Amino acid sequence: MRRLLSIAAAGAVYVALNLVTEHMSFPGLQVVRPGIVVPVVSGVLLGPIAGFLVGFLGSMASDLLTSGFYWNWELGNGLIGLVAGLTPLLASRVRRQWIRIAAAAAVSAVAIVLGAGLAAMTDVFVANLRPDTALSAEWVPLATWNLAWGLPLLVLLLVVWAVIRRRVAP
Repeated sequence: MRRLLSIAAAGAVYVALNLVTEHMSFPGLQVVRPGIVVPVVSGVLLGPIAGFLVGFLGSMASDLLTSGFYWNWELGNGLIGLVAGLTPLLASRVRRQWIRIAAAAAVSAVAIVLGAGLAAMTDVFVANLRPDTALSAEWVPLATWNLAWGLPLLVLLLVVWAVIRRRVAP
């Protein structure tokens, strides 16, 4: 029950961040989407299934509230949470916190590139884009900005989480 509540809460946070940043733009920044950190952190802390559900359902809910349902983009965001959720499996025996955080950042970077790639390249079929357009106009910019927002926020949140756990632990 606790895991389901965590998934629902993370999904709601993801939707809220997507809606708040939907129309934000700053000079020199193409995309302001810091919410990508939510499915990434959910995957890292709660596991791959939770990461997938937060990414997929959170993206779907925010898209339905703004622009419609795009199954390939929802699947791409779900894939980001799913792959990031493999971190505990890959770093389960590591005791040093900074190595675990570095592993989470590395796996999450791969997750972001794969998820953005899935969403963008399926637009070749879904939105009738040419492959070079999907690559240059969607995959590269999306992956770049998701990496720029997601990885620093992920590291920050994992450091804060580690400090909180240390202080709360008996």
